Order: sequence, then structure tokens, then C-alpha cells
Amino acid sequence: MKSTKVSSPFRWLLISMIFLVVGILFVNGSSGRVEAVSLDRRQVLPSGTARPTGDQDSLIYTAHRQPSLSLGSSVLVLKIKTTTKTAFFEMERETPVLYGLKDPNVQNWLNSRIRAPLIAFTDNLRKQAERDYRQWPQDQEFRTYIAHVSYDVTLNNDRLLSMVATMYQYTGGAHGLSFLEPFNFDLHTGKALRLADLFAPGVDYQGLIRAEINRQMAQNPERFFEPRLPENWVPGEHRFYLTEDAVVVFFDLYEIAPYASGIPQFAIPYSLLGDLLP
Repeated sequence: MKSTKVSSPFRWLLISMIFLVVGILFVNGSSGRVEAVSLDRRQVLPSGTARPTGDQDSLIYTAHRQPSLSLGSSVLVLKIKTTTKTAFFEMERETPVLYGLKDPNVQNWLNSRIRAPLIAFTDNLRKQAERDYRQWPQDQEFRTYIAHVSYDVTLNNDRLLSMVATMYQYTGGAHGLSFLEPFNFDLHTGKALRLADLFAPGVDYQGLIRAEINRQMAQNPERFFEPRLPENWVPGEHRFYLTEDAVVVFFDLYEIAPYASGIPQFAIPYSLLGDLLP
């Protein structure tokens, strides 16, 4: 289907209208003035351990539309930024919100699927922080717990959307921990993609990916616990994200490398992977 090009003045009018609509939908009106958009209307401390304050959320910017801003092509991704600061917990969370899909049911499902693990991550750490703060000896300093969530849109085209969220937590130890949460979707159906969904039947994608990771590990063996993966290793079906040129397979901290090496990530070029599904 031929897409409709949007002129520059109309483009900015469209984006401005989207800002306004999303802002109205998410505004937290408890303070009586519009100074935040909210995905969480609960108070941070309903029990009164510290002075209750609401999460401060703001719609930051729009991003990751195709350069032509063609209607009906790729989805528009809006960013909601939420911040919280109390005596025991600090949080900054970026939440992507999809807009512009033809099927509103698919759009709503995708937004809930994306939002749920990000909010659960920060909410769980907030509850842990409050619980530990209550039990902490009053004569000892409590190190504020920190949660930070950011994300990158790595692929956004007519059919596929791939994003990866980086979730960081600090709970008072020597250093914090980071985790990756990928989101890979077929925009036509709303289906969450497994690694196997990308390949035609019969393609040994697991062996191809393992061989390429071993090749890359051999280039910097000092970064890893072992010089190669075990022969029986297979990639996790949901531990990947997509770019324009590659499937990126990742591991958790400490899984195959020390903390100093960061989260190991391996870009596997599509050209090495045989027949991909159209």
C-alpha cells in the first residue's frame, strides 16, 4: 500500500497534537496543576514513613519515526520519564509508549506488555527499599536504593519493532547491577517474537549463532571466564534484540564474564544466518 507523505508544517502539528493527547491521558491532577504526566497515581509513601510525594512524570520527546514520517509505515514511540526521590529511594524510569498502529487493540496490548516489566522492576525495588529502611538501625547510615530504567529503539520498520531496556539497581553494595529487557514484536499481529520466529524451518540458527559468538570471544579471550561457549549451549529464545544489520544476543552479568566486562553482547550479522523469514 502506498504511504502518504506528511509535509513539514503538518508533521509538527501532528506531533504537537500527539503530545497534547498523551499528556491529557496521563496527567496526574492531584496537585491541581499540570506539571507532570503520570503512569502511577499512588503516593510513594502512603504509610507516612517519610513525607509522601507523588511520582513526577513528564513526556520528554518523540523519537524513532522513519525520516519521512510516512503515515501507516512505522510506529511512533513516545517517551514518558518518571522520577521519584525519597529518603531511601531514588528512581528514574523511561517508559516507551507506542502510537500510530492501525489496530488499537494491538497497540494497547503492546503498550501494556512493554510497560508491565519496567514498572514492576521499579515498584519492587521501591518496596524493598521501604522495607529495609524501616528495619535499618537508626544509628547507622542507610544508603539510598537507586533504580534507573532507560531504553533504546534498535529497529522500527513497516513490520518489526525491537527495543531493549537497560534496568539498573543499586541496593547499597559495592556496585549496582544492570539487566537487559528486550522487546521484539511483529507490528502486524502484535506477536512477541522468539528467536526461532526469525528463521525458515530447518535453519540451524543455534549452531550458527554459537559459532559466531565463539569467533568473537576468541578475539578478546581475556574478557571472558572461558575462551568459548560450551558445546551444548543454545541461545535463549527471548534474550536478543534486532538492529538493521544484525541479531544481537546478550548474556547476564557474571554469566560468561566478570563484572568489569559489562553485559556481554554479540551482534550476529544477518548475512551469516542463512534464510530469514520475510
